[in-house]
Amino acid sequence: MRIRNVQLTYNFPAQLFGKVLSGAKIYVQGQNLFTATKYSGLDPEINVRNFGNRANRGVGVDRGAYPIARSVSLGISATF
Repeated sequence: MRIRNVQLTYNFPAQLFGKVLSGAKIYVQGQNLFTATKYSGLDPEINVRNFGNRANRGVGVDRGAYPIARSVSLGISATF
């Protein structure tokens, strides 16, 4: 199980800012926040290589590949 992308947004009421702003919102976004697996390597989503007509010899072998980075972003959006 993996949580890849989550975004929470709060829209401020238009009356809060009067005539200065017509709208504003604040948000927090997270990517690759959680992974639950029994896989002992760094990334359970191993790249699958294409060997044409031959069998794929790289299935289940990550060769020490780095996992996808976790990131959290915070933002503000305003409409004038």
